Amino acid sequence: MSINFHGGNGQPELGAHEGLHGLDHGFFARRCIAHMIVSGVFDRFPDLQATMTESMASWVPPALHDMDVGWEAMNAQNARKPVLMRDDALCERPPSSYWGPSFYIGVSVVNLHEMQQRYEIGVDTMMYGLDYPHPEGPWGQSRTWMQASLGKAGVREDEARKILAENAARLYHVDLDALQPVVERVGPTLDEVLQVPADDEVDRLLDEMRAAGRELAARQFSIGR
Repeated sequence: MSINFHGGNGQPELGAHEGLHGLDHGFFARRCIAHMIVSGVFDRFPDLQATMTESMASWVPPALHDMDVGWEAMNAQNARKPVLMRDDALCERPPSSYWGPSFYIGVSVVNLHEMQQRYEIGVDTMMYGLDYPHPEGPWGQSRTWMQASLGKAGVREDEARKILAENAARLYHVDLDALQPVVERVGPTLDEVLQVPADDEVDRLLDEMRAAGRELAARQFSIGR
């Protein structure tokens, strides 16, 4: 079984300050993942898989590090006498070890930095998305956006296959062979996706997004650039 969490899941009502949603988004995404992993859900249900979609991914490595540090501290606390805050239901292994086999990340607000971070985030966990119809997504310019992120970051063909198709197919139990005729008809090809664009081409892409009222997409892409 696979379950899907939406980025920002579990946020409180903000009333007149709805704009603060963007500031809280990453916090609640990390919170949801930490609760799932550290509470031992994947030990009790080893065939369960989960993902967080419509989210950025650059926060994943430090979040996993913090979970591991917290898990070690909680285990150490459990061994002390007297115990201040005991937790006998912790996950059996360090939390980061569940990332990949059990938890995936939907990279649907794409930027170059995340593709450069792919080994830290986990190539086997990343799933490329378009976030249609939200203004921060790369839809409408998906082919050139892939070149500006995957191509520019030097993503290998086998890695691109995982990020663009195979990881999602494994998580959602999709038959890629059945989809192959559609892929051949619609494209794009990997050769097109993994072209390395010149800097001025990327700048032109971002200018086009801004001119189309997609400033948020251009700004998100430029993080860490």
